[in-house]
Amino acid sequence: MTLFVRRSIIILLIISILFLPGCWDREELNTLAIITAIGIDILPNNDVEISVQEIIPQSNIENGGNGTGGKKTLVQSGVGKTIFDAKQDLQEKLGRSLFWGHAEVIIFGKRLAEKGIQEEIDFLSRFPEIRMRAKLYVIDDPKKVLEASPITENYSVRPLDASTRLGTQAMIDLNRTIQMLVGKSGAFFLPWLKISETSQIPYIEGGAVFKQDRLIEQISGREFRALLWINDKLEAAVLSVPLQNKEVGVKIYGSKTKLKPQIKNGKWRMLVEIKGEDDIYLNETGIGKDPEFTKVAGKAVEKEIQKQLIQTVSKLQKKNVDAFGFADAFHQTYPHEWHRVDWKDIFPRLEVVIKPQIKLRRTGMTDEPVGIPTESKKKVKGRHFFCYDLQSITC
Repeated sequence: MTLFVRRSIIILLIISILFLPGCWDREELNTLAIITAIGIDILPNNDVEISVQEIIPQSNIENGGNGTGGKKTLVQSGVGKTIFDAKQDLQEKLGRSLFWGHAEVIIFGKRLAEKGIQEEIDFLSRFPEIRMRAKLYVIDDPKKVLEASPITENYSVRPLDASTRLGTQAMIDLNRTIQMLVGKSGAFFLPWLKISETSQIPYIEGGAVFKQDRLIEQISGREFRALLWINDKLEAAVLSVPLQNKEVGVKIYGSKTKLKPQIKNGKWRMLVEIKGEDDIYLNETGIGKDPEFTKVAGKAVEKEIQKQLIQTVSKLQKKNVDAFGFADAFHQTYPHEWHRVDWKDIFPRLEVVIKPQIKLRRTGMTDEPVGIPTESKKKVKGRHFFCYDLQSITC
């Protein structure tokens, strides 16, 4: 390599440095207000209020500075005619730049949910700093969740991750909510929160069902579980099943749901197939490890699942709110037939068949029920305990 070539390369490298952008938009950590949760509601005058849970710097916590009293989070609010105005009002009140990237939870107030959350969903989907994986919830007053101080957690919304990790509740994030909102039925659902009076820990009490963007129905925890089950969003569930006037407690896991729409002779029908496995955790029947008991207990579990899901479907059919994804399933399977009908007329009278198939894997650590005298066990085993009338499993 000649001297001229070497000098040319060095000159080009020096010139290229001039075009490097560097950290022109950097923000230091001590200039940021890190947000962990967001609450959105409307005031009596219809102004939008946005509240945020901000992490207090560790140095302030240790010194009890700025009147924090050792608290790890601080709740601050902004108000405006729209959510954008409220966000700007909040920013102007703070001495730090709001950092939204760590916001794991967004909670809507009941008043706002009843009015409609379309504008708020639109803003959140456009705002680049909000994560599409942020989880959405509904509660009467979102600020109460943000201001709660659980003794066992650093900040109040953290326990909400536990139920999703266990699989007994589903994570409904911003991305999933948008998908349901723009679906063929225009209905979606979110978890409904409640705060424990003793521990100050928020937990999922039930569900909120929306039609278009407005809250239509608040449902119980049992109904919300059925809704998750049909939507294939439930991995595990715990049930108490009546059997022979006693109770059998089971945990279902590995649950998978398939929707199979059918149109025969002009009649619309939805088959919901559910498959999973279960373990017995409670057995009050007095029967131990017995092939007949395993068979009948399995049928009892399937019957209970069938009953709970049909009750929830019937309730929402009366409200004409398809939060199950049935509309999208029919549209994908029968696109030509779909365009010839009005789903609002089809859904309330749609025949829905629930077909669970649950395999009993384990009956527990013991074969025989604990605490029942040997003679009693013999009597129980000696009688005709089992019946096969699936219409009345407790016959």
